[in-house]
Amino acid sequence: MHNDDSQSALLAAFVLRELCALEIPEAGRLAQEIEAEGVAQVGRFPDQAQAEDLVVALQRHGLHGAVRPL
Repeated sequence: MHNDDSQSALLAAFVLRELCALEIPEAGRLAQEIEAEGVAQVGRFPDQAQAEDLVVALQRHGLHGAVRPL
């Protein structure tokens, strides 16, 4: 997930909690990492299609993400 200057860390944490079923502390930690570093790895997925589905869902909430191979 990538930082942008138009969405808040609070929104990012909320969306991560809802889409990824993260506990509040983990969603908050990732949101803070995105704010500080500009990017954070949200998760690993068994296949590319699942990762792409998450990126699309993030975009529907006004956030930015990308699929990167490990």
